[in-house]
Amino acid sequence: MNRGNEALWHPFSNDSFRFEVTSTGHTIPSNRKAAIINEFAYMDYQGLIDMKNAQRVLALFEECE
Repeated sequence: MNRGNEALWHPFSNDSFRFEVTSTGHTIPSNRKAAIINEFAYMDYQGLIDMKNAQRVLALFEECE
């Protein structure tokens, strides 16, 4: 997996955040959504998780035919 350049996300690492995992063409079970989110642990976000008013929303979209 290409994890990109740390310089792109590091300036935001202390902002509040949440992940949104969505799909089209199928439903992603909750346990798989959690596994997908956990794959981004390398980003080492230190901010608070805020499900309503997050400063950063990381959206993950999966498409299946």
